[in-house]
Amino acid sequence: MPLPSSGPMSIDMIAQEFEGPRPSELDDFYAGGPYVPSGARGNSGPIPASGRLQFSDFYGSQNEQPIRAQDRGSFYSTQGNHGPGAWATSTLSIGTAAADRVVIIMQHSEHAEAAAVKVAGVNAVKLAASRGSAANTHNSIWLCALGNTGGSGTATVQWQIKPGTDSRRHTIGSHIVYSGKLSTAYSNNSCTSANIKSVEGGIGFNVSSGRYGAVTTTPGWTSLYSIPGGEQCLNMTMRYPLPAGTVSITCAVGGSSRSVSACTIEGA
Repeated sequence: MPLPSSGPMSIDMIAQEFEGPRPSELDDFYAGGPYVPSGARGNSGPIPASGRLQFSDFYGSQNEQPIRAQDRGSFYSTQGNHGPGAWATSTLSIGTAAADRVVIIMQHSEHAEAAAVKVAGVNAVKLAASRGSAANTHNSIWLCALGNTGGSGTATVQWQIKPGTDSRRHTIGSHIVYSGKLSTAYSNNSCTSANIKSVEGGIGFNVSSGRYGAVTTTPGWTSLYSIPGGEQCLNMTMRYPLPAGTVSITCAVGGSSRSVSACTIEGA
């Protein structure tokens, strides 16, 4: 959370926020150095990258990095059975290599659950996951710190089918964001609505699925991919930048199955 906007300020408070060394000196916290992101700001403006550094420069600042979002929506949907432990693959457009590149994977499947996800051979971390009840649907959101690995252009996305399940249909949405840190993750296996924390300037991702009814999400979020009706309804959405406050997500379905996975990532 941000440092205070007024009152006492200490080197320990700055070191805790920016994950600096202990003990620390003020000179450890120039912007663009190993602890304070380039472009970080306090109430009085940008934190200096050189020259005189003062405690007052850090009023209202926080440890975050600007997010530059690119919707590279690489989706695929396939039908057919895949045995437990098998890897389903697709190709993702990752653009130019960047040291701070992060990939967001949004996965939905019927009858199968993702046990692991990789991008260009790099393991991803699960941020949120949920499971629909009657339709046996699975949603999940994964983050992979790809960095410069995988080169530029395209990369292979893989997700492994969890033992004990098989896949009859799977859909993966892949999106690139640069830097940022997880603010909120939400999962619910059988819900009609969800409220998650939103940070000003952040980016949000949501995967909702239902059965025999329309899936709707927070007004203003962009639909990236959707299956509008039938046995499986699916809507993948994102929004950038987010306003501060509460994000409401609704999964309105006619049957008993609904599933929501959502996360927000902080931005500048």
